[in-house]
Amino acid sequence: MPIPSRRRRLYFQRFLRFFLPVFGAPAGADSTPPEYSAGEEGDESNLVVAVTFDEAIESGTADYLSGVTIKRNGVSVTPASAALQPSERVVFYTLSSGDEADADDEVTWEYSDTLGDIADLAGNQMADVAAQAVTNNVGEHLRFDHPANSMQLATLGVL
Repeated sequence: MPIPSRRRRLYFQRFLRFFLPVFGAPAGADSTPPEYSAGEEGDESNLVVAVTFDEAIESGTADYLSGVTIKRNGVSVTPASAALQPSERVVFYTLSSGDEADADDEVTWEYSDTLGDIADLAGNQMADVAAQAVTNNVGEHLRFDHPANSMQLATLGVL
């Protein structure tokens, strides 16, 4: 029975992860793993945490949730879904209803490479990422879809 292409790619990525440190990368090959670049919440909606990476990424299993921990005020929240955007550099993590951030909440994103499967297009596995602060934009936009957004207008004297 043939191995499905997604699983084959996963096996190849794991092979490279162990092969390259021992024998070295071929000349001119990409051997730099992807890195966390930035994160923000509140631009798309109060339920979406957008995480940007320094280069295009992929997951051999198409699972961008495994290995990811998002915390609001130090308490883990469980994302309902994760979607790689067309640029392949941004993942939208959609939080469950009730887990959205308020304007004064501290939100962090972290990643464990032993649990996750995020790699760049050359197969370089992303390393562990300690908790990184996510820019909280809740209340920064004039949307009226959250009390914090309306409250900002009230404090500015617009309402």
